This record gives sequence, C-alpha cells and structure tokens, in this order.
Amino acid sequence: MKIEVAKHERMSETGSSLMRLIQNNELPLLDLLVREAIQNSSDAKKMLVDKINVKFNTGNFDVSKFSSNFEGIEKQLNRRFPGIQDYLEIRDSNTTGLTGALHHSEVDGNDFGNLINLIYEISKPQQREGSGGSWGLGKTIYFRVGIGLVLYYTRIKIGSEYKSRLAACLVEDENKDDAILPKLHEGPKRGIAWWGEDVNNNYTVPLTDENEIEEILGDIGVTPYVGDETGTSIIIPFVDREKLLKSAHATYKKEKINYLPWLNTLEDYLIGSIQKWYAPRINNPGYKIDCMLNPSVNDHIISPRNMYPLYQTQIDLYNNSSYAKNGPINLIVPNNTIEKHKVSLRGTFMVENEAGEIVYAILERSDLKMSPPFNYKDPYTQLNIENYSYEGENAPILSYCRKPGMIINYDCNGVWTSKIIKPSEDKYLIGLFIPNSFNELNNSYNNILLEEYLRKSEKADHRSWGDWTVRERNPMIVSKIIDNIARKVNSNLVNNITEKYEVKKTSIGKNLASILLPPEDFGKKPTISKSNKTKSKNSKIRKHSRKSAINITDMHIDNDDNKIMKFEVTIPSRSIGTLIDLRVESENGNIQANKWEDPEGIGLPFPYAIDDIVIMSLDNQDDKKQYTELHDIENIIDLSFSKTELFSKNYGFTIYKKLNNNILIKGEIRFNIDKDDFAAVIHAKDLEGDLNA
Repeated sequence: MKIEVAKHERMSETGSSLMRLIQNNELPLLDLLVREAIQNSSDAKKMLVDKINVKFNTGNFDVSKFSSNFEGIEKQLNRRFPGIQDYLEIRDSNTTGLTGALHHSEVDGNDFGNLINLIYEISKPQQREGSGGSWGLGKTIYFRVGIGLVLYYTRIKIGSEYKSRLAACLVEDENKDDAILPKLHEGPKRGIAWWGEDVNNNYTVPLTDENEIEEILGDIGVTPYVGDETGTSIIIPFVDREKLLKSAHATYKKEKINYLPWLNTLEDYLIGSIQKWYAPRINNPGYKIDCMLNPSVNDHIISPRNMYPLYQTQIDLYNNSSYAKNGPINLIVPNNTIEKHKVSLRGTFMVENEAGEIVYAILERSDLKMSPPFNYKDPYTQLNIENYSYEGENAPILSYCRKPGMIINYDCNGVWTSKIIKPSEDKYLIGLFIPNSFNELNNSYNNILLEEYLRKSEKADHRSWGDWTVRERNPMIVSKIIDNIARKVNSNLVNNITEKYEVKKTSIGKNLASILLPPEDFGKKPTISKSNKTKSKNSKIRKHSRKSAINITDMHIDNDDNKIMKFEVTIPSRSIGTLIDLRVESENGNIQANKWEDPEGIGLPFPYAIDDIVIMSLDNQDDKKQYTELHDIENIIDLSFSKTELFSKNYGFTIYKKLNNNILIKGEIRFNIDKDDFAAVIHAKDLEGDLNA
C-alpha cells in the first residue's frame, strides 16, 4: 500500500494532540475500547435485523510478512518489532459497513459518509438520530491500544453487489525520538499518515481490489467477509498484551489483582468489560428500543446465563421496566424485590411528563450468588468502585443508559446516589434508570427528543450526563431526574419501614423495649467490628478494640417518666474520639437523622431527641485508673451534642479525647420519643485526626 503522510497545515491536529482527545484517563484502555467499538457498531446496524454481532478476536502474525504491505515504514517495523507480534480485531456484522465516498472530492454536500468520517476525519459527530457519538473523538482510542497503527477493513453492499474496502492509518507522537513515520515534507511533522491506493501521486484512497485485500488480511491472519456478510473490522496490530493488562491492574488495589478472574488475561478482561458496559442489551430478547447485541471473544459467545451476577441484575431490571418487551424471565433478581417508579417532569415536554423510569431491587448476598457454592465477589468489587459508607451500611448502586444500550456509568458515591437511603451491610440496593428516549421536549427547547438532549450532554467518553442550555434556557433535566429518583426511592423505603416496624402499644415498658431494642442487633451491628459481634445485647466489649464500640447495658423508665438508656463505649488509642448517633432502623438500612429530615428524604422531624447525657465513670485502660469525679473526667474528654440541620433535634453526641489512650466510658442517655412506630439503632463512628494538633 502507498503512503500518504499528512502535511502540517493551519489549525490542524497533530498525532500527539489526537492521542489526548478522548478526555478520559480514569478508565483502563480496554474499557474505553469496548465502549467505543461496540457503540460504533451499534450506530452502523442494518435496518430490520434482530441483533448485531461484535467479535473481539486476538491472534498473532509474522511482522516480516505483514510489514511488506506498508510503504515508508517497513524497515522501521521490522527493526523495532522483530518476529511474531500480537493483534486485536474488533469485527462486526449485520451492520452496513463503511459506506459513502472514497475521497473528499466525491462528497456531495456535507454528508461525508461513514468511511471518510472514521478513517480520514476527526471531530465529525454522528448525525443519525439516536446514535452513540456526538463528538467524533471517541475513535481516537484505537490509536492508543497498540503503536498507533490501525487497519480498517469493510464490506458493503451497493445495489446487488458486495464490495470490499481496506485502508490503514498511523497516529503517533511526532515529538518522540523513535517516531516511525518518515519526514516527507517541509515544515513540522504531524505524526499522521494513511495507506491505500495512490491517486495521481497526490493522495490515497482505500484499496478496493478483492485479491489485494485478501492477501493483506492473510498476512495478519484475519478472515475476509464472505457470502452476504457486511460489516467492519478494526484491526490493531502490535498490541502489547502485558501493557494493556497493566493498565487494567493499575485501577485495582494490589491485593485484589491475583484473585479476580477477569484480571487473569486480556481475553478475560474483555469478557468482563463487555458485560459491564452493555449488560441490558447482550442477547436480551427483552431489549425493545433497538436490536440485541451478540458479543463474543475468540468465539466465546457472551450470553445472559453465563454473565457475572451484578450484570445479570442489569438485564433483569431493564426487562422489568415499561420500556422492555414482555416475556423474558428473571435471571437472578426475585420478582417480589423489584420496585419501579415513573420519573415525571412538569413543563418540560410537549405532551406527557414522563422522563423515564427507575427500576431497582434490594438484594441479599444469596441473590447475588456471594455465598457458597458460587462465592462471587460483592458488587463493588465487580465494578471496581469503593463503598464509601459508614460501617454497617452499603452505598446504593445506580446505573443509567440510553437507546444504544450502553451503561453510561455506575454511580455509587456520586450525585445520583448521595441522597438515597443506604441499605444495611448485608443488603444491596441496585437500580437502573431508563429514559423515555422518544419523548419530545417542548417548543422552548427546539422540540428535540430527550434522547438527543442526553446524547449531546455527554463528553467524548460517554461517561456522564449533564445539563446544557437550549435556546438560552437550561431545562435542568438531568438534575431534576436525579432528585426525582431520590424522592421516589426514599418514599418507598420509608413506607416499608412503617409497615414493618409498626408496634402494638400494649404497655409503655414493652413499647419502649420494642422501639429501642430490636432483637439481638441493637448496638452491635453498626458499631462493633465483625470479630466482636455476638448474639447477646449485654455482651462485654473487648478491652482494646481497634474501633470505637458501644454497648447498651440497661434500658428503663424512671419515676419521672424519663426514658433512660445506660451504655458503655470504648474509644481506642488510635482514635481522637467518637461520634455516637441514633438512627431509624429499617430492613433496607439505617436512616441518619439529617437524611430523615431532608425534604428529599422523609421531610419530618427526627423521631428521637437526646435530652441529657450523664458520664458515670471513665476508665483509662492503659494505666488501669478509673475516674468518677466530673473535674477528672473533663481533663480527659470533651463532650458536645450533635443537632439536626433543619429541626435542631439532638440526635447524637461527640466525645473528644485529650489523651492518646484506650478508654472505657460508662454513662446514661436520657431521651424522648416523638413517634413510637419506628425502631432505633445506635451507631458509633471513630473520629480521625491528630491528638496533638
């Protein structure tokens, strides 16, 4: 193939700048590749097909045979990469292939066609309604996977004839000393070149000769399309398997790398990544908005039945939405756990207010196959995200996607989940938001579809949605969706709490015990480390716990009708103090006081209030001394109340230490109850910092 080295021109991109355009350094290269490649294939699907096929194939090739096809860089390739090298192919079928003109001189109007846009242009977004890309930059990920060399092979149908096309492009950092491209023109180097058929010694176009194309494909080991197949094959030679895996490993903690199966090989990671980002669409007959996705890695077909449990939940949640086809049975999520709510926005759309639907479930460890004999990893590990929650809680996991079926993101600690009540540590709230893609915005916003609004809000890496201004007005659709989801989910959780914990008021003594001492779990589940958990509410606290722990030793009502709770709390030497607070307990998690009072939570005053705290004694466990006098105790600790932000209810208190010792505090809390149909739990959290600060 003949070489065409790009000349330096005004306002033109260079190789080094193209390599930076993807705008994402957080995800591993393989994840970015999977997201971009499948989305490109999805955008090129044929009409009326029931599925598109996307194959990720790996193999190796003889460099000396392959390099002979590349004028101008053959010697450099043989010198730098001798012997046998690896390649990665992403191949789709049931797609149109790279259609359109072969060269810009053949373009009529502004429709460049798929071929020119992919191979010869940059920043040309997809114009097709409902497509994945809106920037035309995502394809630059192909140049970062190998050495920057990419082959584009496609087969299309024009009328009744099938035609093949093949071209190559190299993008490299032109500033590097070991740059591959020769300098053929005056002026600065650009680091960009193409290969194909020479036209008048001026420029190149893709090869169209079938025999020549098949010969080049044979040199690298790629099979040509046959029969009535059409599609596109992206071939990336000189892939460094170890480097790509290191990119993936770098995002994980070192201690996890050796026991996570999807980190073993390049192929294993691709299988996991495809599931992670395209779960709702993978061979799912319930996927209604578009055709199914049939992905494979080296002929290993990914089907819903052999996917990781977390990604099976995404299929189940989608199939239980109003936007799915009826029929498929749940893979993993019990029917009675699924909740769904319409998300409606007023004054935004032409006809109906429906912006989408949130579908979620609260699942047990057994539902997610985390118990024997399966022993799958927890959802946070499968997603490689941190569960930034208080001890005894699990952060909700909420994903969202649009028409192409790609999960935009899994939110665990961000804006989508920050206002949602957290379930307890043995439960997992997993949700999926599906937009009402075809709903039309009103005249104030140019009557665009919701799908287009969301698509245009995404950056080139498609990792998030945001709000943007249409005709000098910002409809704030995404922000309203997020707030609406939190209200819907929290409202449903609170209703479940009321139903489960409504107490029969047979006597004040029994009522008090029922409210403040739920059987066995009170005071230990959220506060004592796992190694210290027992079944007795009066069990002794370990003398030198690594974390602060609280234990309830007695509860009663005195002669003046005061509610009294006696407690013991240990604070380890490593902590500067502890925050102790009351929460409302539910089967789905403990609700903190400020979350309860938040208008987007419950919106009512917190039902408990601490009137007074009395410290009876303090044991310095390091020097074996006990203090009972107030002035001695005040020399060792400070104590202050914690109030809710809206209704100023004393929901807890903070103990600050003045000594770097292990201490045991005994005391009693006097409190009142505004509402007696909820169960309470007490929680202790260590304070971090420097005692000498």
